[in-house]
Amino acid sequence: SPVFISAFCARSLFCMPLEEAEGRAARTCVTIYPPGVPMLMPGERIGTREIARIREDWKLGLTVEGICEKSDKLDLWIEVVI
Repeated sequence: SPVFISAFCARSLFCMPLEEAEGRAARTCVTIYPPGVPMLMPGERIGTREIARIREDWKLGLTVEGICEKSDKLDLWIEVVI
C-alpha cells in the first residue's frame, strides 16, 4: 500500500534525478499514457518499482507526465518533497 508523507506542506521542494529519488516523496502526480492512470500521487513515496516502470515506459516512447527531461533527452528528473 502507498506510504504518504504527513508533512506534505514542507517548503523544501526540489528536482532531482529519477534514479536518486528512491525513498523521497513525489511533489506532483506522475501519470503514464496509456492508460492514463496515475502511478504516483503527490506525497507518495517513490520506490524502485516506480522508478523502473517510469524509466521503462519512457524508453518505450509512452507519454510520462510529471517528470522532466533534461536537454540531452537521456536524464529524467522528478520533483520531490524533502
